[in-house]
Amino acid sequence: MLFSGYKDEIAAHPPRQQGTGFMLTNGANFVPISVPWVRNQEKLHQAIYAGVSR
Repeated sequence: MLFSGYKDEIAAHPPRQQGTGFMLTNGANFVPISVPWVRNQEKLHQAIYAGVSR
């Protein structure tokens, strides 16, 4: 577990499913997140490349 200091906060949320988790932002804001399922990795790679090539 990466967030062993946040066990109480994790337990207060519903059980996690695949593609969900928690994120610590600015070293203080502990928030639940959902990560979308990538169906087309080539399209994702093209979007990332286009974004960083600007």
